[in-house]
Amino acid sequence: PKVSQVNKMEDAVANRDLGGDLKAQVGSINEEMALYRDGKRKVQEKLSELMESRKEQLGDLPKIIEERDAIGKKIAEKVQERNALRDDFRAKEREFNQHLAEQRKLRQEKAMEER
Repeated sequence: PKVSQVNKMEDAVANRDLGGDLKAQVGSINEEMALYRDGKRKVQEKLSELMESRKEQLGDLPKIIEERDAIGKKIAEKVQERNALRDDFRAKEREFNQHLAEQRKLRQEKAMEER
């Protein structure tokens, strides 16, 4: 078994193509790479054309988006201001209601004393 395996390996080594024409292979690979580079360049040109046409279609949209964002920020500020005012009002309202409750309690105690 080992002898036959060694013979097979020797045959494989003897029949192996050492790439005798490496320069031709390199040349053909370089030609193929040039074709791929050319194709890539064409695709990039087409992509840039499409992107440019898209920018033209959009027109003033980026400016409109900026305005929308600015208005949204102003609205958020106003909402915060409104919430602060409401919280302040609620605090004063609670304080007033506590005062009224104290007044009622005093009147009730006074009425109980008079009875």
